Amino acid sequence: MDDQRLWPRANVALDVVVFVEGQAEPTRTCTVNISREGIFLAVNPPHPIGSKLHIKLALGNRDKLILEGIVVRTIPDPEDPLPRPDMIPGVGVLLTQTSAGWTRLCDELVKRERTS
Repeated sequence: MDDQRLWPRANVALDVVVFVEGQAEPTRTCTVNISREGIFLAVNPPHPIGSKLHIKLALGNRDKLILEGIVVRTIPDPEDPLPRPDMIPGVGVLLTQTSAGWTRLCDELVKRERTS
């Protein structure tokens, strides 16, 4: 399958705190990959498709990024009769709002990954 994405992904594990709309307690997890328009989070069990997420990402230099998005994909897919056991459980999130610095971070991590 040819991967035709508008923005490239960087495979990177970043610690995040995820607030799910309608739930009182946040979840601490990490990213699997990121791009300008989306993020895949390692979450087990995955949040349902359509869940609205508020994601806080703290960088080493004390910068904090705030992301908002909607779950558009889950792994495992509850409708998949033959789920692949090698896939990391989690959620694909379409970002609907990002704080300043997100685009720059994505571009830097993609560039770093391509040159390493």
